[in-house]
Amino acid sequence: MMKKIFAAILLFIWIFLGIALPYYFYHNFKNVKDETIKKQVERIRTFSKNTNEMIDKLPSIFRESHTTAVILILNQKSKLLGSLYEPSRVNRYDYGTILKTYKSTELKEYAYLHLPFTSGYSIWVISKKNISLQQFFQSMLENDSKLILIPIVYAFMLLIILMVLLFDPGKKIEKDIVNEVSRKHETKGTGNYKISNDNTFLSNKILLLLDTIEKNFSTSTIAFYSRESGIWKHVMEKTGNLSIKGDAAIENLPNEILNLSDNTWREPLLSHDKNLLFIPLHYRNLLFGLIKLQFTGLASEIDQHSLDTLISLCTRYSDSLFMQRVYDKAVTDSETDFYNYPYFYFIVKEKLGSSQNFAVVVFEITDLNRVSPETTRSWSQDIIVELDKIQLKPLVSARLDRAKFAFLYEVKSVINKDSFNDTREKVDLINLEKVPGIIQNLTHKYFKHTTKLNGGFVIRPTNFEDADTFMQRLDYLLINSAFSAYSSDFNNKFSFDPKKP
Repeated sequence: MMKKIFAAILLFIWIFLGIALPYYFYHNFKNVKDETIKKQVERIRTFSKNTNEMIDKLPSIFRESHTTAVILILNQKSKLLGSLYEPSRVNRYDYGTILKTYKSTELKEYAYLHLPFTSGYSIWVISKKNISLQQFFQSMLENDSKLILIPIVYAFMLLIILMVLLFDPGKKIEKDIVNEVSRKHETKGTGNYKISNDNTFLSNKILLLLDTIEKNFSTSTIAFYSRESGIWKHVMEKTGNLSIKGDAAIENLPNEILNLSDNTWREPLLSHDKNLLFIPLHYRNLLFGLIKLQFTGLASEIDQHSLDTLISLCTRYSDSLFMQRVYDKAVTDSETDFYNYPYFYFIVKEKLGSSQNFAVVVFEITDLNRVSPETTRSWSQDIIVELDKIQLKPLVSARLDRAKFAFLYEVKSVINKDSFNDTREKVDLINLEKVPGIIQNLTHKYFKHTTKLNGGFVIRPTNFEDADTFMQRLDYLLINSAFSAYSSDFNNKFSFDPKKP
């Protein structure tokens, strides 16, 4: 009953927000003040090299002002040289009338603002006095497509409320396990997602499942085994707060399971003393995993219904675990646990499509083929640990090729004014200059000075650039620069958001 009352309160809040927020945004932001437009024109003049570039940036006024419909460009004699218009905000008849009569007639539905533009030129910014709610939100969506997420989240809230009102959540054990195992980890969006290099995503998902089982059942040890090419591999074992990874406990599997040669094993196995339970995990007809549970007490203390629930849930999530294992193998390098080239390329493409500033530390280690895989793995793990100690752990660590690596960092920006009062956006690269020293020291430590480093820093380009061109920048730096914090791009600390005019 209390849950339904709570859901009813949420429904009321949902309805209130659905009415109040659109009303608030519409009445407070539908009309842009003349001073705002004047400042926008002033910015265009300030950041343009010549008149042609200024004219090319005039359409940005439509994005800043939701009501601006027409912009006229005039010479010193007020002769019309050109015009811009937004078809969704002005009909053809009004547009034709404005072009013919702008000197003598002002249409009642429109507001006129005459501004000096540059030496010898001026502009008329003509805006609608009133726009509909639909036109306002359509204009906002055209300016920023990410705003479509707001109604999606709003609809998702309603779905949750209806589920609470209409459906029984079920028994506590099943509900807790389902919620914890299916909880999403921090991941990728256009621009606003987090990536963890501490573990593969599969390890996180397995640990969450084992932890949830431990909370709901009297177990002393829970382990997950992966089966690849007919061989069992111990992936993770959890005892209380202690988690162990690797093949240390593979000998704890019975010979009947170790010698299994086909995918026909379907039914869970319970030991004779009823203290061990083995649950096979399948993806379609492929046996790929196993969960082993060791109970603390007698199995008779756990009723058959609870065991059936546990088996059902482990089986239910087997598809998710299998697909996560495939995903991890596809995006990570097995030797270093860094991400691979395709995944790094995807992240760069996403970042270039957003307004976020970022920097990439790229380097190549010559003669890395002479180094054993074990040494390379230890080197890669120590680099991340050392960078993490000084809070410089990269957002993405990638192995682009056998001997080429890249670390991607998000960087902040601050507004800087020079002596001419020229406002520029300064990329804050503070402390990143420490990264090359750490990489160089550990590389020399592990590889006994048999290698040398090439590469440096690449800052997000100041103008629009696609991912292919950006990756070519990295290759160029690897070929032409000895590795240093002060590579050619590092001192170029000024960057502009390509979405801004």
